[in-house]
Amino acid sequence: ATQWLAAVESPPSLTAIAPGLTPDAYDEGWTFHSGVLELAFIHSWVAGIFGPQDRLWLDDVERSYAARDDLIAFAPWCEPWFREEIGSPYSQRCSIAARRDGVRVPALSIGGWHDTFLDGTLRNYAADSNPRSRLVVGPWGHDDWLTHLVGDRNLGVAGSGDAFGLFDRE
Repeated sequence: ATQWLAAVESPPSLTAIAPGLTPDAYDEGWTFHSGVLELAFIHSWVAGIFGPQDRLWLDDVERSYAARDDLIAFAPWCEPWFREEIGSPYSQRCSIAARRDGVRVPALSIGGWHDTFLDGTLRNYAADSNPRSRLVVGPWGHDDWLTHLVGDRNLGVAGSGDAFGLFDRE
């Protein structure tokens, strides 16, 4: 998502982006799904991944469901996710879809069939008007290593991003 947000600003030195596993907006498809606030997703993500690394609640992620105030104190930047509505000025400022016209560079959009943000990845690619842009969707989940392991399923090592050579490309 950070790459898309940089690209919408059209900095002259940016020549291409390769965003992976990303939504096209921070409200619908991230903090909301079909208009419903994704409480379990937001709480567990912040408590187990996005909070301060030395203070993550790895052994007690469920604590975040009953302790939202503690979660917000732990990671204050997440507070708008709980109060902003779909289409709010905050959400629009962080939306890729709302500002996509500013993107001038080609994008290699990378998605996973089992990724929670696959819809956003596909929408980003479908709306991309650059003829040099490309899309890669593989048998992985929301994992920055693009592993062949999805939950307790092994989809075969040949389907990993590494085996595909995705990390070696220029």
